Amino acid sequence: MQTRKGSSTPYIAHSLSVTALVLEAGGTEDDAIAALLYDAIEDQGESVVARIILEKFGPALLAVVREYSDWDGDGAKPSWRQCKEEFVASIAEI
Repeated sequence: MQTRKGSSTPYIAHSLSVTALVLEAGGTEDDAIAALLYDAIEDQGESVVARIILEKFGPALLAVVREYSDWDGDGAKPSWRQCKEEFVASIAEI
């Protein structure tokens, strides 16, 4: 069983929790699928996962997954703090 980094919690538990929150907030089926997959690119790598998402769900859903991800899976992964600071800065621009 794959677990979350630094814990014994099953990897899928977080993804399912995020997906449930999206649906409870009125998200669409596509929103729920993107929520379920949003960590996949950063955890498994862009090249293979993006191709699979594109083939199974199309370019629009892949774009949403990429938007939700902290990292594209290529190169050195930025720290958690850096990802969150960049996210907060991007919200301030809206």
